[in-house]
Amino acid sequence: MIYEFRSYQAAPGRLQDLDDRFRDLTTKIFARLGFDQVGFWTASDPDRLMYLLRWQDKSERDAKWKEFNADPEWQEGKAASEQHGPLLAGASSELWTATSYSALR
Repeated sequence: MIYEFRSYQAAPGRLQDLDDRFRDLTTKIFARLGFDQVGFWTASDPDRLMYLLRWQDKSERDAKWKEFNADPEWQEGKAASEQHGPLLAGASSELWTATSYSALR
């Protein structure tokens, strides 16, 4: 089991739009495609949205992200949400493995 921590820096003034896209589009596609969503958080300084996904292994992660990025609903929804400019100023992703003493094991 691995965990993927993702952090998105919202473009100036766009955190609410990014949050709306996750609530109304992204998480629904995640659910349809079988993403194991652990949790989502926002931080206001700086404007960030962070979330944690759980995967069986890296090959599952890679396959699911490939499927997500090719999904027509995602492509159309992303384009519509960015009609007034991009929502992201930056993004990062880290893969985590729980320690032997973690409650997540």
